[in-house]
Amino acid sequence: LGDILLGPLLKINNIGLNYYKMMDNNEALEYYLEAYSLAIKELDASYEMTSLNNIAVLYSEENNLKKAIEYFQKAYNLAELPKDKLKKGIYAINLAQAYIDKNEFQIAKTYNDEALRLLQEEPDYLIEALAV
Repeated sequence: LGDILLGPLLKINNIGLNYYKMMDNNEALEYYLEAYSLAIKELDASYEMTSLNNIAVLYSEENNLKKAIEYFQKAYNLAELPKDKLKKGIYAINLAQAYIDKNEFQIAKTYNDEALRLLQEEPDYLIEALAV
């Protein structure tokens, strides 16, 4: 079933990305939510995490930080399952930025420190984490 769902998921996600690039976040959100519903059916956690992150980015750009943090946190928590240090580090950076936007600097520092720890072996992402 996973292979059957992967093609449609990627197409739906790409349509959402196109709407995002056209700055139509409402339409992008609809497609990202549809991609997420497909991802949770039978695909591995990687696709689910990507969908959650895409949704969170949209909420963050709309300044709906509560929803952004909710979705970033779900992606961050899922990264624990496959022990994906790179993705968990990236999601920690995203959480840090969302908490900075909320002026909750101590929580942001906690996630930033976590990102630094997780991304030590990923120099490109480590530079991004240091910049936050």
